[in-house]
Amino acid sequence: MGDSNQREYLNELLIRDQQRMWEQALLDANREEACTGYQQEFATWEQTLGDGLESS
Repeated sequence: MGDSNQREYLNELLIRDQQRMWEQALLDANREEACTGYQQEFATWEQTLGDGLESS
C-alpha cells in the first residue's frame, strides 16, 4: 500500500513539474515575440518620425 501512495505522489510531482516547465516555455516564447514586435514597431515609428526632416 505504501509503495502505491509514493508512486502516485511522485507521478503527481512529475506531472506538476512538466506542466510548470511547459507554462514557463510558453511565457518565454510570448515574451520574446512581444519584444520582437515592439522592436519592429519602434523601428517603424523611428523611421516615420525622421521622414521629411532635414538638417539645416
